[in-house]
Amino acid sequence: MKVRNQVGVTLCALSVLIPLAGEGATASRPVDTAAKGSASSCFGRGPINAAELRFGVSTSACSLVGRVVVSGDVSVVIPSAGGGVAADGVGTTATPGTSLRVTNVGGVVTATSESSSLADTAARPGVRVRTAALGGSPPACQDGAFKQEGHAWKTTLKWGYHSASTPGRMTARGAVTAIRRGIENIRDGQDNCGLAGQPRASSDYVGSTAAKPNIVVKDGSVRCGSRNSRNTVGWGSLPGNLLGWTCYWWNARQNMVEADMRLDPSRRTVLSYPANCSSKFDLQSLATHEWGHVFGLSHPGSGHANLTMTHLLPPCSKAPRTLGLGDWRGMRKLYGLR
Repeated sequence: MKVRNQVGVTLCALSVLIPLAGEGATASRPVDTAAKGSASSCFGRGPINAAELRFGVSTSACSLVGRVVVSGDVSVVIPSAGGGVAADGVGTTATPGTSLRVTNVGGVVTATSESSSLADTAARPGVRVRTAALGGSPPACQDGAFKQEGHAWKTTLKWGYHSASTPGRMTARGAVTAIRRGIENIRDGQDNCGLAGQPRASSDYVGSTAAKPNIVVKDGSVRCGSRNSRNTVGWGSLPGNLLGWTCYWWNARQNMVEADMRLDPSRRTVLSYPANCSSKFDLQSLATHEWGHVFGLSHPGSGHANLTMTHLLPPCSKAPRTLGLGDWRGMRKLYGLR
């Protein structure tokens, strides 16, 4: 019998919310393909506000590939034709996050962004299993909600760890062990709900790498860079109260092709909780959630605070290490079962 930790959970924002497959999918928005060749249709030379691309903008008058799209403190680079990029992160309950997703499909560039809610910040350690409180959220094993990107890895996800960036207060071995256990939790569908079968997702840790995550922090904002065909996890400062940040890309065939994860090296993130825990966050729990995004899951939205993929994370919780019903169903939808 697999064991679910009896502790409360939330995970903050910076999620990608899109027209999604599966339960709870958001509605598609109309596309404006009537953009002309005027200067305004090319948005000048600076960053483009995501709101200006909300309904889609034609690239027939000007190429937007390589341009930066911004929403709050989040930005991504517009990918080549046929592809897409999305950004998700995790923070404390004091950090409402912003999601951002940009696609370049059929000659139209579309951006979707959404701010997270603090509606589920009532989560407390111990509440996950014993009650369906948390703003009306059902227990994890009774909550079947999920959202997904609709993109999945068709090959084995091979990733490396930038060990040189490991915070001095922990060993590289200890850190990468927690991160590897996080990917195993999502990949293998770890739960204590009695669910039968494991997702067919696969991954392979290729070891330490000199490459850094393809994520840049500058002037108080965090940006997904242009694709470099490497999948890397590492550490580096993040703005505000962010604890982690993940960028991922897919191609014209809707296959995931790259993912990068950056973890904040502050003392809030720990390998194990102290006896009198306060304002500390479990690295394995954080990684489990972020790997969920890497494999194609999105945040289920408010009212599902007991699921691993929920958008807010309270301190002193290990609950995201095991999946709720909705998390497991999302992985099954994307990968099927063994």
